[in-house]
Amino acid sequence: MSDLSYSPEPVASSSRKRKSTGSGATQTTKKPRGRGKKSQPDPYATAKGYMEAVLADPESFRLPDDEQEAKEMFAMIAQYAKSLEGSVAVAGQTGRDAPPPKAPAQIEAEVARIKTLIYRGIKKLMTWKPNCKYGRARYAFDGVCPDPRVFGAVFGLNGPPTWRAKKYTYADFETHVGGVEGRARYSQLVLTSDVNVRYNPETGEFKVSGSYGDSQWRYTQQQSMRTSVNVGGGLVDQDDSDGKFSSTDSAPTTKKPRGRKVKVDPYAIAKKHIIGGFKRSGIGA
Repeated sequence: MSDLSYSPEPVASSSRKRKSTGSGATQTTKKPRGRGKKSQPDPYATAKGYMEAVLADPESFRLPDDEQEAKEMFAMIAQYAKSLEGSVAVAGQTGRDAPPPKAPAQIEAEVARIKTLIYRGIKKLMTWKPNCKYGRARYAFDGVCPDPRVFGAVFGLNGPPTWRAKKYTYADFETHVGGVEGRARYSQLVLTSDVNVRYNPETGEFKVSGSYGDSQWRYTQQQSMRTSVNVGGGLVDQDDSDGKFSSTDSAPTTKKPRGRKVKVDPYAIAKKHIIGGFKRSGIGA
């Protein structure tokens, strides 16, 4: 008879604990991968050097003997001055410190990116709706452009926008951003109304809104507008259609609006010389 109370001795586990290597050789620590962008070189370092040399000793400063080198030097200084104007304008609008100057090539690259963002954003919103037949479908695209100088350049401005809201005809809007077209079912969708643009320079947020619809509807509306202004086979001149004056009538006198006195620009003469030099040399055209 077997003894049920008997139990075999436990077998020793073959697994061994891994020895700690803490007391061994020191482990090499990996450097964390930083996500920060590399510092960009100053595009106006040379222009700053010229200006510092002139301010340090105007009498001993000598212009380059080569005419082309002199023109390039003036162009570089003028671009730097123009960039500083944009930075100061941004600081005046936002109440923050002026952003660092940007080279024209850098501005152009960011402008192209914002234009593509607006174009693709509106196009994505152009889906088919029943009121597309009558050009009354609505869209509203929100985006962010942190630099007011870039947003102003998108709409052909020579600096940050001085407005927070502006209305463009769809033709003017497409001149700046590009033709916006979408497709749904068997229809080609296009902008059909004025485009409202809002921009907040403090936050960089902007909104673009308006109406879109079938391209055939827009074409029909354009044709009807041309027909409505066609009188007797000829287009009516708006200047002639407005109030006419006879030879004995005197034209109404316009009153000068009251406004604040314009401050004199202390650097107007310097700007005049620089711009005049560009026109004569053909640089910056």
